[in-house]
Amino acid sequence: MAEAGELERGGGEAHATAAGFVFALLPIILVLTHRTIAPAYYLLVAIALAHGPTRAGAWTALRRAAGRRPDAATIAAIFTILFCGFVALSGLWSPRPDKWTWGPSLFTVLAGAFVLAQHAAAIGERALRRFALLALGGVAAGGALLALEALTGGALRAATPPERATRALDLNSVGRGVTVYCALVWPAVFVAWRVTGRRLLAVLPLGAAFLAAALLPIQTNVAALALGAVLGGLALLARKTAIILAAGLWAVGLFGAPVAAFALPPLEALSALDGLPASVAHRLMIWRATGDLLLAHPWGAGVEFARAAGAESAFAVLDGRTTELRVLPLHPHSVFLQIWLELGPVGAFLAAAAITAVALGFLRSDFSRSETALFASVLGAAFVSALFEASLWQIWRPSAVALSCCIATLSIAASRRNLLHLR
Repeated sequence: MAEAGELERGGGEAHATAAGFVFALLPIILVLTHRTIAPAYYLLVAIALAHGPTRAGAWTALRRAAGRRPDAATIAAIFTILFCGFVALSGLWSPRPDKWTWGPSLFTVLAGAFVLAQHAAAIGERALRRFALLALGGVAAGGALLALEALTGGALRAATPPERATRALDLNSVGRGVTVYCALVWPAVFVAWRVTGRRLLAVLPLGAAFLAAALLPIQTNVAALALGAVLGGLALLARKTAIILAAGLWAVGLFGAPVAAFALPPLEALSALDGLPASVAHRLMIWRATGDLLLAHPWGAGVEFARAAGAESAFAVLDGRTTELRVLPLHPHSVFLQIWLELGPVGAFLAAAAITAVALGFLRSDFSRSETALFASVLGAAFVSALFEASLWQIWRPSAVALSCCIATLSIAASRRNLLHLR
């Protein structure tokens, strides 16, 4: 029996080391190819599934969930699966040729999170410690490289192929890397704090994030980090209040976004606005156009309808500017508006039910204030992106959030076993 236990722990260490290869690639992913965070996440899930005890633990957890009275986590999982199923079903009335791929894609991201959560319980202590420290190293190195790119105006990006048509597009891609980092930085802060015991050293990854976000395009990254820090700080003081506030923000975003879109002035008035940054004025036009489409499709127009409508939408010229912009480019730049436009009230109800169940799960959990702060920060940063810029079908975005939550789960498991202290 002892020999079998040693073999199991050794296997766990081998899988943690393999995961280290993925984390070693994080700096490159964040700076040069942010969309690759999705296949990197899937690779981590595959590594976890290759670990026998993880597979066995996942099946055991599913059987137990099916055989007992559903708790909040199980209910959240059920509504999430139903949401993904409805995404797939909406392909029946979607005009897009790739309509059948998005429901399964979103489901695999969420199922992967379940697998990695089971991995935290299945691997041995040495493997768990190695996983957490390798994750910290990869994320921290990525933050340092992003900060360097911000200070040098994207020197590394400019020196590597492919060559962009404009410098602005190049820096915009680095800014998307910062968006990914805005999700991943919080477990790095948690692990660094547990490892060093010094809060000043622990916030260095967060400082790198603020620096890169402030100097690079996509200013919503600054707001995402700020809200994440506020919710995390609140959780350290009042755990339940932070959970309720975080859930409340997501609920307000879900039900308030269409109301706000309807309340905006007509497109003609928005195109004549002067004094606003181009990105802000354009965003308002996108939301107003989405509001008009909501009235035409009150029950949901099907997955990826916005992309089909955007390809045929008109161009507008903002007052005082010469650049023509599509009124609806690719997606509504708000996950909440996208849910209402493409999935209608049914999709909105399923999303709201999942949000409520997640909140109840956190309220009833045994997470400490610092552990709750970790998840509150991730969800706060993700909320800003969801409200102002994201598309649900950009799989790299939910993959980044899922990866952050998985690293958080593994880091908390390592912390609870006192594995993160320097020795």
